[in-house]
Amino acid sequence: MLVAALTRPSQLDTVAPPACPKEPSFYEAKAKQAQERVEVERKRRKISEVDPTMVFDKWQRAKQTLMDKHASVDATKQNMQLL
Repeated sequence: MLVAALTRPSQLDTVAPPACPKEPSFYEAKAKQAQERVEVERKRRKISEVDPTMVFDKWQRAKQTLMDKHASVDATKQNMQLL
């Protein structure tokens, strides 16, 4: 709406973006800190892959292995009840 109201070039020259209260280095430091936290979390969880598709494939295999083990335990429980 504001842009539509400013039709003359002289009016457009007076419009300026709002001043940023902090220096760009502040935001760069924040981004660096976030990246460092990600790296620490990767080390903590022992994640070595950075490719999302490889991580997803690894997760799917682990999930399938877990489901297979649950099925095995359930089958063993049923066999125990039959005895």
